[in-house]
Amino acid sequence: MDIWSNYLDNVFVNKYNSSLFVFCKIQKQNNIDDKIALKIELYKAKNMLEKIIENNNFKTKNVSIYNGLYAFTYYSGVVDNWAAIIYDGSGLLEDGIIIINNNKENYLKLEEYSEIKNLFGGNLYFIKKLERNWYLCYFT
Repeated sequence: MDIWSNYLDNVFVNKYNSSLFVFCKIQKQNNIDDKIALKIELYKAKNMLEKIIENNNFKTKNVSIYNGLYAFTYYSGVVDNWAAIIYDGSGLLEDGIIIINNNKENYLKLEEYSEIKNLFGGNLYFIKKLERNWYLCYFT
């Protein structure tokens, strides 16, 4: 049994862009420190969203808004890889999770996934629900 076998059931390996950097970042989230860091960033994103909604002129960096979805940068990766904590009240990302779960091998090629895949100008290839309307997403 190799070292990665514990993670293969829970980790998506993207056939089109298999990046060791992204793979290690997904694997690393099983660490308690990373889980705590994610909870802290989620808390900060919620507070920032409240400020944005209360004051339409509130400007902040590391936040992207697209069709009512709010992406709070979680980390920036190599070249164009990045992760975001996203607030989605529309259900679009929940639909994305369903599409991914039903088509694990080829969902990136499906027409019904194309709108989701191209969110925020990148290729969205990993979605994890954190809590109601909040998601962790990986882009390349």
